Amino acid sequence: PLGTPPWAVVIEVPVYKAYAPLAEYAGLALLIVISTFLLAVAAGMYIANKITTPIKALRDAVQKVANGEFQTRIEINGEREIEELANGFNGMSIKLEQSYKDLEQKVADRTAELDNKIEELSQMNNLMIGREIKMIDLKKQIAQLEKTHNDGDSAQQPSL
Repeated sequence: PLGTPPWAVVIEVPVYKAYAPLAEYAGLALLIVISTFLLAVAAGMYIANKITTPIKALRDAVQKVANGEFQTRIEINGEREIEELANGFNGMSIKLEQSYKDLEQKVADRTAELDNKIEELSQMNNLMIGREIKMIDLKKQIAQLEKTHNDGDSAQQPSL
């Protein structure tokens, strides 16, 4: 063993050369951070688009059904939950369309019934008005006969 020598060796290196490996590592780290950030943004936009596109399609279909277009259907393939939601929407739309058709048929049937009832009531009203007019005429004739009969009785009675 030599022990600790009483002297030292000093080497001078310019600062830019001394810190060159550190600068390389810092540049590489910055490149990795920027690349990771850009990849995360791209992945986020892709996932957001993949989620929002079916939801927008569902929203548009709901708006169409709200405007009375009950035959509206949507075709979504992808995320299980969104696909189940789309299938549920399509089932609801089919039932709503059938219900609307049934309701229209019931309204048409009821309208026809009411038209028949109105016609019957109109005929009955005309019949009753006709009878009422005949009754008024009969009352007038009876009144005239009574008047004629009373006039004839007063003509036969001796005057005092």
